[in-house]
Amino acid sequence: MGIQSVVPGAECVGYSEIDPKAISIYKNHFPSHPYLGPIETIKNPPEFDLLVAGFPCTDLSIANVENKGLEGSRSGLLTEAIRIMRERNPKYFVIENVASMKKANKDLISSLLGVQPILLNAADISCQHRERLFWANFPISPLSKVESRFVDILEENYDKKLILSEKAIDYMNRTVKGGRTHWQFGHHNDTWISKSVCLTASIWKCVPYNVLIDRRNESKIYRKHSVLECERIMGFPDNWTSGVADTHRYKAIGNAVSIPVIEHIFTCLNNHVKVVSEAENIHE
Repeated sequence: MGIQSVVPGAECVGYSEIDPKAISIYKNHFPSHPYLGPIETIKNPPEFDLLVAGFPCTDLSIANVENKGLEGSRSGLLTEAIRIMRERNPKYFVIENVASMKKANKDLISSLLGVQPILLNAADISCQHRERLFWANFPISPLSKVESRFVDILEENYDKKLILSEKAIDYMNRTVKGGRTHWQFGHHNDTWISKSVCLTASIWKCVPYNVLIDRRNESKIYRKHSVLECERIMGFPDNWTSGVADTHRYKAIGNAVSIPVIEHIFTCLNNHVKVVSEAENIHE
């Protein structure tokens, strides 16, 4: 939705995704956009001017002890996006992935794409701390900071079913290998903190990834974030992911990109295209 909000007339000639629930959510908003199937099966893709891709971080993240990088079956899908770009040679591209990857992996991706990435943190313009690397063949300016607190997007009348059970709280308090509790891993949110932690696809599992210490009242409450709150943290309109079970909604939100950041990037592209067009008209 980030592209359409900046460039309403943009035409999507195709998209690729493998999660059927994510596809269902996407089709609910963009039913006319052609689904091309898994990226590795796309042959003879249509002509296009812009490729946007966010390939899996599974094999790149430092949280993965195996860290196979682009040799991994999931993060290696970047090579398929590069294959399609070489076949069609689009004018522009934007490739996104986690900032927490090894320098060797980042350098390899930069070498393959021929550009250096820019680091953008959604915390500068939204209520979520979310650092991501973006490789693009057009200039992306730094984010201009906007005050935004995640506590302000929380629901006042949330479903009491979101309150954690004693079993879940015991799990958070449990000491694991290394002597730390699950609280000390920092996956949870706390209304004392101004920015939300980075939402991940694992948020659907509840503890320890979807835990909020809500201190807005006299007695603190341990609960889960509602789906609506997660949508707001990521910058989606309320109920954008409706139509599938909450479990799938949480996962799709965690796998998404920050909408305010995407809008910033495509504002930069829009401005770049205008500058190039004006320069071409002058030379004519």
